[in-house]
Amino acid sequence: MTNIPGSEWPSYLSGIEVPQPVDTATKPLKQRGWWRRNFIGLIAVLPMLAAMFAFDYKNFYTEFWGNQPHEPITASVNSWVQLDQARMRLVDFAPVPQVKDFLGDPVQLPAGTKVWKAVVEFDVPDSKAVMGCEITLADSTQRLFGAGPRELDKADLPIPSCDPDFDHENAKDYQNTFYFIAPADAKPAAVHITRSTQLPKYVNLTVPTGLSA
Repeated sequence: MTNIPGSEWPSYLSGIEVPQPVDTATKPLKQRGWWRRNFIGLIAVLPMLAAMFAFDYKNFYTEFWGNQPHEPITASVNSWVQLDQARMRLVDFAPVPQVKDFLGDPVQLPAGTKVWKAVVEFDVPDSKAVMGCEITLADSTQRLFGAGPRELDKADLPIPSCDPDFDHENAKDYQNTFYFIAPADAKPAAVHITRSTQLPKYVNLTVPTGLSA
């Protein structure tokens, strides 16, 4: 048997490519990808995630939609409407050209705004029938403006409340006046009266049209 010169291999192996050992110090082994390594674990977690985020339509209605005012009880000016045990009606609604502070001086209001006044009459068996009510003014685009905003804090105006004032504490038929401030271009549409215990129902007292300051 003849050996290849300069080699320990026999001549009949001269055409065979001899595999070389891999240097692991300079050529690391290929690692599996993150998705491939964790695929089984992800499959196991999916049912738990689905249970966590499962949509409960009943709770959604109760906690959100059912607690929003979206069932109006509507009445026009001077027409009575009833919410639970309380009756109410809009007696007067008009713009207020100027409001004054406790010293009788004009209150400086933000530019481009207008003040509105609503007089609401209540007929209740007792003050509990309107306890916790909220009064807002809605314009023609359904923007809402709360009664007694902070822009009117310095004005000599009554505190917005559905309860009778101190002079008529036990009255069952009385009138309260509410003041709102809105952008000058707002077109008042209705006075809303809501009570959290009566939602989603609320009172929608439509205001006269064509009013101007």
